[in-house]
Amino acid sequence: MSTMPVVKRMSVEQAIAAYLERVQSLRYSQHSIARKRGYCRALRAFARDRKAVWLTTDLVSALFAHKGINEEAHVDSMTSRQGELRTTLWALRDFALHGHFHTQKKPHRIPAGWQTVLADYLRFCVECRGLAKSTLREREAYLARFCQFLDGRGTATPRGITSIRISEFLRSVSHLHSVTLANVVRSLKSFFQYLFMSGAVTQKWAEQLVPLRCAQPDRLPAIWRPEEVEALLRAVDRSSPVGKRNFAILLLAARMGMRVGEIRKLRLDHLGWEDATISFVQSKTGAAQVLPLTEEVGSALIDYLRHGRPQSDHREVFLRCRAPFEPFGDYTNLAQIITKYRRWAGIHLTPERKQGMHSLRHTVASRLLETGVGFETISSVLGHRSLDTTREYTRIDVETLRTVALAPEDADHD
Repeated sequence: MSTMPVVKRMSVEQAIAAYLERVQSLRYSQHSIARKRGYCRALRAFARDRKAVWLTTDLVSALFAHKGINEEAHVDSMTSRQGELRTTLWALRDFALHGHFHTQKKPHRIPAGWQTVLADYLRFCVECRGLAKSTLREREAYLARFCQFLDGRGTATPRGITSIRISEFLRSVSHLHSVTLANVVRSLKSFFQYLFMSGAVTQKWAEQLVPLRCAQPDRLPAIWRPEEVEALLRAVDRSSPVGKRNFAILLLAARMGMRVGEIRKLRLDHLGWEDATISFVQSKTGAAQVLPLTEEVGSALIDYLRHGRPQSDHREVFLRCRAPFEPFGDYTNLAQIITKYRRWAGIHLTPERKQGMHSLRHTVASRLLETGVGFETISSVLGHRSLDTTREYTRIDVETLRTVALAPEDADHD
């Protein structure tokens, strides 16, 4: 067994005890806790057989190998018990390392020779470049893929980068969507500039990369017809806690045009009940935004807060309806919510039509435009920095505009 760093120098017993205590405090069901205890017993027995006292990343990986579990495999390729064991041990390891359940998704695997330099680069992006968390996650994902590619071909450190390896990597991702590929190249250029600046490499690899400019497709914004929006909302069963939560989420998107990130991070402090407003920081621009809290949206929020939201110390409005009762993760785009009720409502959309939560923002913009609201007001409601962005949201032909026509007396905004 190789000598890997011990995770916070916790013994197996200490880690298991702390993990199970945390699981209980998060109000998992007794059935779920019992299963997790069983997986922890498997880890304890495995460690005892190997005379291992401390919880190490190597110990967890060795148990996976002993159970025939591939850490990189998709969950569909293993049994349900193998999948649960892997998820539990990942959570146990992450809890010991971070003090909380770091994420529901497996972290990006970074080869050993690249871990320090990539971590330093990401720290530089935060401290010196002020990159948003979403951009940072995107950069990390692309660069992790790049590091894995090079490591798999014997290039274990930045010093081993060559133009041939860079070309090989770009060919390996050439099948990606043009916009994604442009982001990959942008991430590589930034990373290479940092490597040269920090002295990790002596070649200016960034100068060999030509930025990709992707022309936006000339297609109309995704617009929901009024009857489709109403059918979507009617499909929600508001008798259950999850239905109350999802109905409020859909209203914030369909009536107020809020972005997914803004809904996900909406806090109790943002709800101004006395002056009937919602105040929050826009997820894309970082600017403060204040929107009127309509009676319909306010009633849905009150119903969820009083009768659907789990008791929690978290200040985020929307929490998961199953333990652990925590806010949605940064990776969650809430697409499963709109997809679920769209199918229940029998709304069939063509494949080329956008179907996610963001499509409801286009619909809000179009409905406001139809009622005679000016571009400046629509731009303010949607939180756009530029009127050009607003015009793209409302770039619709006459026939499409007629399909979403809304009577002025039915408008949600003046």
